Amino acid sequence: MVAFPAGASRLFFKKKPAHSPRAVRFPSSEMAKICLDLQRPLSPGPHKFFEMARNKSKNGFVLEGNSYKISATGFFRSLRKKKTLRMRAYLRAMRLGRWPRSLALFVGSAAFFYLYREVLFTTANTRLVLQSLWAFLLTWAISTVNYIINEIVDAPYDVHHPTKRNRPLVKGEIKRTPFLLLAVGIALISLYLAYVHFCTPFFYSILALLIAGFVYNIKPIRTKDIPFLDSISESANNPIRFLIGWFAFASPEVWPPLSILVGWWAFGNFLMIAKRLSEFRLLKERAGDYRNSLRRYSEGALMFGMAASALIFFFAFFYFAYTFELETLFFFSPLVVVYFFLFFRKTMKEDEVMEEPERLFMHLKFALYTLFLIALFVLSAFLDKPHL
Repeated sequence: MVAFPAGASRLFFKKKPAHSPRAVRFPSSEMAKICLDLQRPLSPGPHKFFEMARNKSKNGFVLEGNSYKISATGFFRSLRKKKTLRMRAYLRAMRLGRWPRSLALFVGSAAFFYLYREVLFTTANTRLVLQSLWAFLLTWAISTVNYIINEIVDAPYDVHHPTKRNRPLVKGEIKRTPFLLLAVGIALISLYLAYVHFCTPFFYSILALLIAGFVYNIKPIRTKDIPFLDSISESANNPIRFLIGWFAFASPEVWPPLSILVGWWAFGNFLMIAKRLSEFRLLKERAGDYRNSLRRYSEGALMFGMAASALIFFFAFFYFAYTFELETLFFFSPLVVVYFFLFFRKTMKEDEVMEEPERLFMHLKFALYTLFLIALFVLSAFLDKPHL
């Protein structure tokens, strides 16, 4: 039973006030949904109820008898909380937690300073920090746009995935149109800043990262649905991010060696095929419902793809070391082979889907071994001098 007190600040009444208007009965179970369930929007029924209640009184309301009791202030506070939850859902859908992927651009910056060391010592520290920060933020922004596009177009497929079915758009926690408009705004601002603050190759690299996301996700091309071309196009983000990091400091006429770009792409392709193999092994007959390309894959073909990617990587690695006469890289190569084996062993665990690359490095063994390899490459910079 609902009655309206004389003042909005008076929240509860044990008895129905003598001056209150004729009460309106409303099931307590329905009011529980209105007042306590903040995850779902109000249904048309409660809206009509409150409109009727407002017409009967200018004051706040209380619920009596066997119903829940709530003030007008508490009700609108619950609405604000719902808006906060909706905003958090949008932020989760943007996949901001994948920012470590954008750190791949610093591989390009490190490679540039590795080959052109004199530039490192002649560049002001302030410029190093600012250029690195700008490059990272712009790469992260464009990557976020691609994730938004992926969230929208993959929603019908993600419902078949054991973990991706919990994404906000799949669960109906966010709306598609404002989410798409947000992506357009981020893309335009990022491209403008890249054009203003960096050289032309940097701008085109940022643009290429955006286009790669469209080619991978959007029909009629949508390489995500084509066997092997899906991993090839997705791992193309690796050399693109490499170029972004390279041209954050390099002049437009100085391009990286092709062997580095091929090797960095092959490493990314190895990881992407490994991810598909783990999905194929775990999801089994349901794999094709989530990812169309898995309908035409076989376990043997995926194993062959991983092996081929590893061979391409090491061919490019040794060619780079031979071309620039970097002898220490030959001695470090067995340790890199172990690194690939760690990823392969992780893939062959049938009780789990291969994690996203940035989450893999949250595991202690992957993080420590990665830091160990980085330290070895830094050491090689002092032991070898590249012959350009």
